[in-house]
This record gives sequence, C-alpha cells and structure tokens, in this order.
Amino acid sequence: MDERHPTWPMFHRVWRRAALFEQMMNFLNIDLGAAARMDHGEAIRVAHRKCLECKLAQDCRNWIEAAECKPRPPPYCFNIEFFSRCSREASRGASRNAGA
Repeated sequence: MDERHPTWPMFHRVWRRAALFEQMMNFLNIDLGAAARMDHGEAIRVAHRKCLECKLAQDCRNWIEAAECKPRPPPYCFNIEFFSRCSREASRGASRNAGA
C-alpha cells in the first residue's frame, strides 16, 4: 500500500452515503436546511445514521435513476417516516406562509 495515498474505505463510504442521502433529499424536493432544524438536528442525525448503516445503497441509487413518477422514497427505505415528516413539515410551512 502506498503510504502517501492511503485508502480509507470507511471514510469514502461515509462520504458516498452522505452524497446519496443528499441526492435523495433533492430528489424528494426536501429542504435540507429545514430538515436539519427538525428536533434541533436530532431527526436528520438519526436519518443519516440509518442511511449509513443501510445495506441497500445501490438499490437506492437505482431507484432514483429509474424513477419516472412522483418522487417518493423506495418502499424498503428505513427513512420513509423521516422523509414523510419532512414533506408534511414543508406543507405546513407553505400553508402558514400562504395565510400570512
């Protein structure tokens, strides 16, 4: 192994999963900043952890690439409830702003 350019598989995995999580958030039209504020950051921390530990990352990537219908997470996603909550929170915020 070249000591000048070590390979850190876990480091790269964490970055790839973070990118996949962000890609799913964008795909679902979820505001990352608003999601990060839910439960003072705890909700997104838990969601990130679930994504990092998931064994279906490639299936998730394929789902995003193949989706032709309304954006929604795949049915096997461990973060379905988080993503649904983000969408509900965004809808409530839009309703409040429309009534103001």
